Amino acid sequence: MKKILKNFVILPVLVLMMFSALILNACGQTEDKRDLIVSETVKTDTEDVITFIQENIYNNSTTFGNQKDYTVQEIKDKGGDFANFTYYVELGTLKNFGNVASINFNGTVYKSDNNVFKMSVGNSNFIVDNAYYVNNDNKLFVAAPVIAFESTVNSKVTINDKEFELNFQPATETLQVTSVNFQSGATGTVARVEGTNQYNATFGEFNKWIEFHYENAQSTDVFLTKKVLDGKLLSYGFTTIDVVGSGDDTDYVLAYYACPYYNTYTEEQYNAVKANYDGKACDYSIYCVGKGSAKLKINYIIPEYQA
Repeated sequence: MKKILKNFVILPVLVLMMFSALILNACGQTEDKRDLIVSETVKTDTEDVITFIQENIYNNSTTFGNQKDYTVQEIKDKGGDFANFTYYVELGTLKNFGNVASINFNGTVYKSDNNVFKMSVGNSNFIVDNAYYVNNDNKLFVAAPVIAFESTVNSKVTINDKEFELNFQPATETLQVTSVNFQSGATGTVARVEGTNQYNATFGEFNKWIEFHYENAQSTDVFLTKKVLDGKLLSYGFTTIDVVGSGDDTDYVLAYYACPYYNTYTEEQYNAVKANYDGKACDYSIYCVGKGSAKLKINYIIPEYQA
C-alpha cells in the first residue's frame, strides 16, 4: 500500500515537470524574431529628397500652378528632372515580418488601409500620396518628409506593435519663439496664453498669415512643419522663411496660413471654414533645420460672418 501511495505522489510531479517543459519549449518557439535592419544611407537619402523639393518643387508656380494636389507619379509625369523624382527613402529591411499593418512615428500612425498624407510645398499645393510601402524584397520605404521631420523629434519607429531604434541624432535644441502675430494689415489678433506655448488666434480674414518670430533668424533658414488639428494629422510642410519689415526693422519669420486661403470669400465659404476650425486647436510642431524644434498650439476663434 505504501508503494502505491508513493507512486501516486510521484506521478503528478512528473506530469507537472513535463507540462512545464512543454511551456518553456513553446515560449522558445514563439520568440519574437522580427527585426528592422536600418539602411546606412537613410539620412543622406532623405536630405537629398528635401533638397530636391526645395530647389525644384517648393513655390514653383510655373510648373505646378497653385491650389492643386499631386501624387508622386503626377510630379514624375512633368518630365525633365521631375521624371526621376524620388520621394520615398529606404528606411530599412524587414526580417521575419508578415504584413506591415501600421507604422508609428511619435504617436502619428499610418495604417495600411489609411496610408495617405499631405505634404505642403507652397502656393497651396500639396503632394498627396502614401506614407510608406514595402517592396518585394521586404524593404520598407517611407516618404522622405515623414522621416525628415519625425527623426528630429525622436529616433524610434513602431512597426505593427514592435518598436525599433533608428539610431538617428534627434534635434535637442529648443527653438525660442519670441512672438506670434498676424501679418501686417490683418484685422485678426493673436494672444499668448500666459505661461504656455498656446496662442488664441481670432481671425478677421483668411488671406493673412500668422507669423512666428524666433531667435537668431536668418535669411537662409529652412523649416519642416507638422500640423495636427484636434488629434488628426492635417499635413507636413516644407517652407523657407518670409521677410517682414524693412531697413533696420527687417526680420525673418516663419509664416503659416492657419486656415484655407481665401482672398475673397462667400458667406457659404466663410461658414464652412468656421464649421471646420472654430473652437478647435492645431498642434503646430516646427523644426528649423540645424537649429532646433518647438511645439506650439493655435486655438481657433472665428467670429460670426459679417456681410
